Amino acid sequence: MFFEVEDVAIYDINDAQPKIRYRKDGSDHELICDFIAGCDGFHGICRPSIPAGVLTEYEREYPFGWLGILADAPPSTNELIYAYHDRGFALHSMRTPQIGRLYLQCDPDEDIDTWSDERIWQELQTRLSSEGWKLTEGPVCRKASPGCAAT
Repeated sequence: MFFEVEDVAIYDINDAQPKIRYRKDGSDHELICDFIAGCDGFHGICRPSIPAGVLTEYEREYPFGWLGILADAPPSTNELIYAYHDRGFALHSMRTPQIGRLYLQCDPDEDIDTWSDERIWQELQTRLSSEGWKLTEGPVCRKASPGCAAT
């Protein structure tokens, strides 16, 4: 698994061995694949690599947004936690054994700058609280807000 790579692109998508090329630490690399599963999200590299006329998009807008973080904190559990709370949904997941990925439901018009790291952790603690379990906190490495207004 590679993180923080640059210049990622898909080549030869219709061939028997499609390829993924990327740059890591200043060196170019190529992965020769049997197939490529485009599971990299809406803004990933796979979507624009799909040939014209093949992709059908369906869109539905919801009255909420998501505030997502990557934290320099080991995951608090080996399982995903989906939590419904009166204040909104929360998700605890993993990125690596050292990096946690967490999400909070938020107002789609809310300014991400109003969410300090302290406020994020406090809200995650509130929404994910469970007797006998504690959320591991750490420095927030990255904040993203698809649906929450960014400045």
